[in-house]
Amino acid sequence: MATSSSQSEIPCLPSMPIPRAPVTPAQRIEDLLRALDPEDILYSPGQQKNIRAVINMYLKGELQVGEEVYVMDGQVVTSDECKQSEKKWFVEAFKMYRQ
Repeated sequence: MATSSSQSEIPCLPSMPIPRAPVTPAQRIEDLLRALDPEDILYSPGQQKNIRAVINMYLKGELQVGEEVYVMDGQVVTSDECKQSEKKWFVEAFKMYRQ
C-alpha cells in the first residue's frame, strides 16, 4: 500500500503494562514496621501511636491495602478533624501495587 507524502509512518508498538503483584496486608505491615524502628531511615518518632493503630487495623482485618483511613492519637478520625487539629495525624492510603 502506498502512502502519500502528507502521511508519515508512525510505528505501532503494542503496549502492555508490566504486571505487578498487589501488595498484601502483610507486606504493608512490614513497611509500616520500618517507621517504628529508630535505626531505619523511615523512622517516624511522632507517628508511633498512629502507625501502631494502622498496623492493628490490618492485623484485625479492619483495613485492606488501598483503603484510606485517617488516624490521630491512635484513633480513626475524619480528614476534616485532621485538618482542624494541630496534633500529628497519619493517613494510610497506600497504593495497591508496588512501583
